[in-house]
Amino acid sequence: MRLVDTAGSGRSPDLPLKKPKYKEGYHFITIVTNKRIEVFKCKDIAMIAVRTILFYEKRGDFRLIGFIVMPDHIHMICEPAGSDRSPDLSSIVRDIKKYIAKEAIGYLSSGDSNMLVSIQLPKPKKKGHTHQLWQTDFYAFNILTESKLKEKLRYMYENPVRKGLCNDIFDYEFSDIRRYFGAVDRKLP
Repeated sequence: MRLVDTAGSGRSPDLPLKKPKYKEGYHFITIVTNKRIEVFKCKDIAMIAVRTILFYEKRGDFRLIGFIVMPDHIHMICEPAGSDRSPDLSSIVRDIKKYIAKEAIGYLSSGDSNMLVSIQLPKPKKKGHTHQLWQTDFYAFNILTESKLKEKLRYMYENPVRKGLCNDIFDYEFSDIRRYFGAVDRKLP
């Protein structure tokens, strides 16, 4: 990761760039479900999200630093792969959202009709597009310093404890914290 020295620039390193450099550096990404519907409370749908993120990482679209799937949103820290063939950040998020939505709506169609109704569009946007799992936008924060990376990792991995989903961050099933920190050293930065 190339961290930018902002000393003397008059800019706080905490402020996102006006024009994010999506092809360089780490990005803290938040993707939120439509109407904050807690679709990922369903274990099978949460696992769809986990497998999707890991698939795109393995395919080489980005280098994944960490992720967590919360009941109504996903946090990821990643950097685009940087090759000429790799997609930009918007394309990465679009592909992840699209595949998770397709699989989740398919899963809900065969089971949870109440959840499916909650993400149903009042009027289809186009033929066959009758449900919307995600908010249209996503949040991306360009991480410029090592201390900001540690802060975002801590925030992301402690999220389930803050939300009362578990007592220990290492017990939360839908994150890669064990992969990131390993089995031996169980300390956050």
